[in-house]
Order: sequence, then C-alpha cells, then structure tokens
Amino acid sequence: KLVKFALENFSGVKRRNEYLGNLLGLKTFADYAHHPTEIKAYLDSQNNTLDKSIVIFQPHTYSRTKVLKEKFIKVLQKDFDLIIYKTYPAREKFDKDGSAKSLYLKIKDKGKQNVYYISDKKSLLSTIKLLKNGKDRLYVLGAGDIYQIIKNFINYCKII
Repeated sequence: KLVKFALENFSGVKRRNEYLGNLLGLKTFADYAHHPTEIKAYLDSQNNTLDKSIVIFQPHTYSRTKVLKEKFIKVLQKDFDLIIYKTYPAREKFDKDGSAKSLYLKIKDKGKQNVYYISDKKSLLSTIKLLKNGKDRLYVLGAGDIYQIIKNFINYCKII
C-alpha cells in the first residue's frame, strides 16, 4: 500500500524535464543540464519537438564554458531557436573567454543563424515573445538562476 501511494503521488524530479507551466503560449520545461553530455542527452530525448521549440541555455561558470566550449558548440547546433543567457558565475570572477557572449559568438561563427545572446531579464522576455510564433515549447537548460527567472516570468504572465 505504501509503495502504491508513493507512486500515485510522485510529482517527478525537480529540474529534470520538469514541466513549469505555460509561458506566452509555450509549454515550458526546465532541465538542470549544464554539461555538454547532459545537454546532448536532453536534446536527443526531445528531438521530435525541437523544430517547434525555443531553447534557452545558461552557461554555468566561466571555467566550464571555456574548457568545454567546443563541445557546447557542437551540441547546440541543432535546428531550434537558441537563446544563450548570461553566464551564471557561481563563485567565479568574469572571464571573457569563458563568457556566454563568447560562446554565442563562436556558435554564430560556426553558421548557426537562429542564435541570440541575452544579458538581462527584460530582453529575455521580449526575445521569447519575438521568437514564439509557430513554436509550442520552451526548453530551459542550465544550473544557474535561469530556472527561477523563467518560473517568475510564468507567474508574472499569469497576473497580467
């Protein structure tokens, strides 16, 4: 009985393909993926919906972004609108070579057209509004504050 009760009431694991709600008409999911291997696995699992999706990725730490930049570039080349949100620095000081902007520029240099760099919340919401036409999903990837930012947007849009 206890196992049955637990399974019936299990709401899932937070930040692992967690459904956050509807943001501007987009079914919004969050995943803690912040390493290229995790990102690839997550995007592969969503592959049949990516062409109608917006993906937001927030790099977590300058050092990780710098060391794994080529791997990030490779996994983020799929066919979806990609927003790179400013780096969540955690404990680190700014490093231009490991910044979200440098990642964005490298992805763009490799030929991806539908990639955008955003460094503030207001521009993030307006970019999502701009890109949402014809889309039905928003995937939010990263271990930083992007999760809470998007949750706040969802709550804010409910009351306006």
